[in-house]
Parts: sequence; structure tokens; C-alpha cells
Amino acid sequence: MKPLLPTAITAVALALGKVTAAPVLSPWPLSGFNDAVASAAARLGGTYAVADAYEDKVEIRDIRQKLRRTITRTDILTLLPWMSLDGGPDGPSGLAVSDSGRLVFLLVHDDTAPSDGGPTDGVLRYDTLDETLRLFCRVNLFDRGDRFPWLAAVHYQGRLYVGTAADGLRVFSAGLNDSVGTLVGSAALPGGGPVRGLAVDATAGLLFAAGSNALYRAALTSSPLTFQLVGHLSEIRAIAFSSHFGGPTQAGLYVLAGGASNVLYHVPSAQARGHQPFAPGMYLTVSAHDVAATACGRLLLATDETAHLLADNTDPRLDFDAWLTNELDQVIHFAKALVAADGRGAGWVTDADTAQGLPRFHPCSPDGAAWVVLGLLLADVVRGDAQALPLTRDILRRHAGLAPDGVAPQRSADGIYRHWYNPTNGGPYPGWDTEFATLSTMKIVAAAVRARRHFRNDSVVRIAADTIANTIRNHAAYVREQPDGLYFKALPGGGPDVWSLSLPFHEGILFVEQAAAFADPVLPRYARWLDRARWPTAELVTGKPVTGNVPGWFQAAFVTLYPWLLQKDFRSSPAWQHQVKHLWYSQAAWNDANGPQWFAVFSAGTTPGGYNADSLSHHPHDIASFPALLAFCAAGDTAPAVSA
Repeated sequence: MKPLLPTAITAVALALGKVTAAPVLSPWPLSGFNDAVASAAARLGGTYAVADAYEDKVEIRDIRQKLRRTITRTDILTLLPWMSLDGGPDGPSGLAVSDSGRLVFLLVHDDTAPSDGGPTDGVLRYDTLDETLRLFCRVNLFDRGDRFPWLAAVHYQGRLYVGTAADGLRVFSAGLNDSVGTLVGSAALPGGGPVRGLAVDATAGLLFAAGSNALYRAALTSSPLTFQLVGHLSEIRAIAFSSHFGGPTQAGLYVLAGGASNVLYHVPSAQARGHQPFAPGMYLTVSAHDVAATACGRLLLATDETAHLLADNTDPRLDFDAWLTNELDQVIHFAKALVAADGRGAGWVTDADTAQGLPRFHPCSPDGAAWVVLGLLLADVVRGDAQALPLTRDILRRHAGLAPDGVAPQRSADGIYRHWYNPTNGGPYPGWDTEFATLSTMKIVAAAVRARRHFRNDSVVRIAADTIANTIRNHAAYVREQPDGLYFKALPGGGPDVWSLSLPFHEGILFVEQAAAFADPVLPRYARWLDRARWPTAELVTGKPVTGNVPGWFQAAFVTLYPWLLQKDFRSSPAWQHQVKHLWYSQAAWNDANGPQWFAVFSAGTTPGGYNADSLSHHPHDIASFPALLAFCAAGDTAPAVSA
């Protein structure tokens, strides 16, 4: 998307009080649509869908408006063969997208009765990751094919809420492994009549529902659902709830009402939740059938033959591509700030930062140094960053023991680096583990090798990188075979600490790759580690096994994402491509089932309770890793970045 208003100009104008909130419409592409009657988008991800009743099709696109899938009339009739869909208002009449964007649900109605005497209409379930379409459930939605019903559905915490014209609200199980829905509840609106709109306020735990002329809310935890009146508006067609549309005061419920002369009303959050009297404001006059809130802070409108993305000119947020660019700059800025931080010598890299205003307490580490070097290489490629080469020189010279001040990081007799360093003398940091760590060593070697290739004409980088990589010896001693494993720790005098063995699969495959390259080019153990079929798996979603090192137990996401980012052999392997897809699928399914406020990818990190490698199996600190979320974009998928 193009920027709707330059962010810097917006921010200045807001500060000066010179901008009046105003809607900004931009076209959303559709291919051959005759009547866009329904729209939906993921609450936490980058999946957007629009339905055409006259052509009986649904288009699913990403945030850059790239078409991902068209579900056609033929696709629909294959699953609902009794229907006789024509070029009229019958067909897809409502849409819902799960929080992650993994699932798209299509409400399809027709006036033809099936011969089996069952419900006349159906809900289809499209899996955007598996690219499969199936009949999810049958339900009576609307018994006419000559006018639009303006029905609605919403998915939240493993349930699909379906609005009907005559039977009120129907609730179906739609959890982790529910490929077919089971009716688990129903409710009627206090005023009776059709359910024309559904929306979820995840922060307050509320389900909003719209009748023809009234809005209602119910606590999602109430069983059965008990609705209270929010307020009255005439001839409602659709509703959406957004926690972050527009400027700071524009969160809340958006209601299409007024029949053919549509007005989009704004009901602020406090009013919708019942904390203030109901007094909606008219936001936009627009001819539309449906409205949906998006993860990117816009509203997606189904506007007759077209669709539009709606923003507000007071929104201070960047558009998607500008945000990606800014995020890169912020990460590089963060990385640079760790180099020689707090008066530590040139080339020492503090392992982590703290919240602004709090003192840093982490020692220096080759782990942090490696990721900073990799970030600097990226900054040089993307930005031509003038600091990339000088800082890379400092870091590599320091870890090669070639820094001008003579302070070198202590290494074992085999050249294995410590995990934590005291920058004053290159020895162990008081109070921290004194281990010589193979996993720390593999990272600084990976960074050094890449820096040598990128800055191949710089003699300082070349000599330092060669020194780092070529002074590590005895690789094969750390990679055990029969049974396979990697020793995490080295003894000071050489050889592994035999009590530090860890079985595959884990991120130590980076060290095994280096052992194959530097110690013995025909070392068979690397090929064994790359054989995904050898290692244990865990399943959250049936048929989506994720490889780890303990049967039935997930690992932190970074374990898979390290080699995904750093190993060509891993990335080019169909088996490991499936691993990454299954891991993303599992993370997405967890979010769909649990409904967190932000998209969660469980990985390692430090909280006030200490360090933990959180995973889908065990996440006591709920460490939802922002870098791990972005790492899933490495193959070009934009959806995880929208979640970020």
C-alpha cells in the first residue's frame, strides 16, 4: 500500500492541532466482481477476503494486495451440490477470518432445498496454509435468493459464531483440530430477528451482535450467551470492532446502517462497552454491504462492485512497507548500541539490553557479537551503511584476539569460545557461567565466514575472520555419532565435557555443518542431522508434526529458525521447509485457539523471573518473541510481518 499521508507531516500537524480527523479511501483490487457483499480480515495477521454474490466467488489477498486464492462457484458447488447458484444475491453472504489468518470461513446461502432434508445452507472452511477447502457445517442461513441477507460470522478462541436470518446465533466448535464444526450453542437477540453483524472486542472479552435496528453485547465467557442492549440504529448491515483504527480516540465499534443510504457510524470503545451513554458519531457516508477491521489498522469495505481500504488521516502509524524499512533501521540502531557499550572496549558486544532507563547487566558474548555482525552485513546491503565495515572490523578483530589493546577472549585449547566474557581481561564474567560453549562458537564462526565473503576486499576483516574460523580444532570430538548428539561444553584443556551432551534435533546443527566443512568434508554426521525423518516430533495440530529432540515436546521457535536463516542446505530441503511450515501452522493455530491480544510466537528470552526457552509445550513466562515472529518471513510471506 502507498502511504496515505506522510507520517512525519501527520505527526507535526497533530502536534500543532491542525489536522481534523477525516477518512481516506483507497481502492482494494477485485477481479471481475459484480457485487462485493462481504469482507473480512484477520485480527492479528495479514489475510484479507472479499466475497462477490453475483459471481459466487471469494478473493483472498495479502497486505500488498497480491491475490493468494480465488474460491470459485465451481469450488463452492462441489461441496454444496444441491445449490443452484445464479447471478443474483444468493451464494457467499458472509465471511470470517481467524485471528492468525489461517482459516477463512464462507457463509453460503441459496433458496434451493436439499433432497436429504438437512439444513439448506452451508459454511465452508478454507485453510490458507494448507490451501484446502472443505464443508465445515450445514446451517439454515437465509431462505431467499432474490435479496441480500447481510449475514455475518466471527471466529474467536476456537469457536465460530454464525449469524442467521431466522434462527438467531449459532455457535460451532472450530478449534485446533476441528476440520468439521459441531454445534455447541445458540442464542437469540433480545429483539429477535436476523443477526446482521458480529464482532469481537478481545481486550474486554465481548461479543457484539447487530440486529436489524439494534446493537447488543455479551460477555464471551457467559454460557449461554446473554446479550445486553448497546443502542439503536436503523437498518444495520454490518459491524466491525477495531482496537487501533485511525487516531488515538478512534478505536471502537464501526456500524454500517441506514439501508441504501449507508452511513458508517463510530461507537467509541467506552460506549460500546457500556461505560458511557450511547451516542454514536457519523464517520463516513458510503454505499457498502460490509465492513471488517484489519490487523494493519484499517477497515476493509465491501462497496458494491468494488472494495475499499479505509484509513484516517490522523493515524500516526506507518504504512506496511514504510514500517518494514523503519523496523530494519531500528534493529540496526539497537545492534550498534550494544557494541563497546558503557565504556567497554572496541569490538566487545553486550549480550542484551534492558528497558530504557535501567542499567545493562549482561556480560559480553560471542553470541551477541555474531548477530550484530549479521545485522551490519544486512545494513550494508540494504542501506549502504557507512558504519557497517568499521564496526565489523572491530568485532571480528576483538574475537580473533587481534584488538589493538591486546585484550583477547579466552578460548579452550580447541579454540572454543566462552559463553560470557569480562571485557576488562577477556576472562569469565563474575557470577555468570564460566563454560566454553560450542553454541556460542558456532555463531561467531557463522558471522565471521559471512563477513569475510561480503567484505572480501578488506584485509582486516579477511585476516580476523580467518583467525576466528581456522583456530578452532577437533570439531569431530564434539559431534557424537551412534547415538547422535552434540556436546554443548568444552573442557579448558581440550575435548568435550561429556556431561553436556544434547541429542538432536536442535540449533547445534550449525556447529555440525561447520564441523563437516572445517574438520572433515565427508563427515557423515551432518547428513544425518539433515535427515529430518530421524528425529522425534510433537503435534499440536493433527498431521502437522514439528521436529524436536524429545517425543511429544515442542522446542522454542528459534531452534528451527536459526538454521532456517543461516543454512542453505536446511532452507533448500523440502522436509525442513515442511518443518517451518508446520511450526508456523502450529503457532497460528495456538493463536486462533487462545485469542491473545498480540500474535504470540513462543521462543527464548529473559523476564524478571529469569531466562527460559518457552515453547508451545511449556511457556510459563509467555515469552512471545518478536524476532522469531519476523523470522518466519524469511521465505517472503508477509503475513507474519503484518502480525509483527
